[in-house]
Amino acid sequence: MLTRSLVSKLFETSTMQRWTDHARPVPFTILGKHAHMVTAAWVYGRSLEMQLEPPTINWTKLVDYAVYELLRKAVLTDIKSQVFRDLNKDESSRQALLGYVQGSLREDLTAVSPASFDGFVQYFDAEIDDPDSLGLEYKLLRCASNYATRWEYQIISEVDKVKYITDTRRALDDEKAQYGKFLPKEVDDLEPDKLAKFLDLCGRLRFQDRWSQTPIVPRRPVMDHQLVVATLAHLSTRQLKIGDARTYNNFFGALFHDLGEILTRDIVSPIKNISSEVKRVIDDFEKTQYDKHIDTLVPQKWRPELRRMVLNPFVQDIDYDGEFVKACDTFAAFLEAYYSVKYGTYSPELKKALLYLYESRRKRGPIRPRADHEDSIDPMTFDVAYELCFYEIEPQIRRI
Repeated sequence: MLTRSLVSKLFETSTMQRWTDHARPVPFTILGKHAHMVTAAWVYGRSLEMQLEPPTINWTKLVDYAVYELLRKAVLTDIKSQVFRDLNKDESSRQALLGYVQGSLREDLTAVSPASFDGFVQYFDAEIDDPDSLGLEYKLLRCASNYATRWEYQIISEVDKVKYITDTRRALDDEKAQYGKFLPKEVDDLEPDKLAKFLDLCGRLRFQDRWSQTPIVPRRPVMDHQLVVATLAHLSTRQLKIGDARTYNNFFGALFHDLGEILTRDIVSPIKNISSEVKRVIDDFEKTQYDKHIDTLVPQKWRPELRRMVLNPFVQDIDYDGEFVKACDTFAAFLEAYYSVKYGTYSPELKKALLYLYESRRKRGPIRPRADHEDSIDPMTFDVAYELCFYEIEPQIRRI
């Protein structure tokens, strides 16, 4: 079960700022950086699979690791990496830090599944004592984290010319040298090849805000939203027997479900649904632009998979729970509106959106069960959280 407390921790990462000791032309959040990191990990992993015989990347393990790291960040905030490394070198401070993180997440992760909490503890113990035991998946995440930080650094270094930012660059170069040997040559640097352009294009969703017609706090970049949806989909099904293929497809299908908005910007649902003709024109435009600007950036072997994730993210398939990803998307949007009201932002548009999202999940009906041997997803997964959140803010909504 996904607890309300765990959802709150996840959403707190959207307000945690990075690079706070530097001049920044745009805000950089922990959630946004993590979303970009996991996107890069997908590109690196898929590239490496093309060279491995047979492909040996355990994607379920990689997703688990990524979610564990995000939840640790939610507890510890954005401690500077050099400080974090020094804390872990001292056994006493390391144990105190681990104890604090584990205590903060024990109840929430055990509610997801006892195995989730055990995996969380084992991951961070191994990260210090024997990182090689975490396998190729850990190294891919380190490469991807380095990429996402370097991407931010390149933007910040254009406006912040202080001397010690070069120390950050040297640290990033050292880390890249340590883990970069695991990367395929075509994605080993930020030269303007096709995959680098694809990752940069994905990263631009960190600048693009949702809720363009509604005042909302905090700002909700599209890329941040995608990772929230992916994490909800993963944690909500972690206790089920759904297999590695569904785990992979559900997480990355959710992670890329709004990538098309880099081509169209955020067109709100009421506009899309004015008429079937309006929706058709928008969909046709998105497909045309996708073929021109995104499809050509990835290898031929990836294209059918990525196309399905971007252009048909909510369509049910044998190894993909598209209807559940849509339920996660709706729940994430509801929570964005809920937290904005909690932070004191009221408007008629926000009230209308909240009521629409609250009611729409009832109209959708149950998620169709699976026909094979794997577990079906409970259509009531988020109902308790919906009711608790709505009950809490209903007095404020009535005053709008």
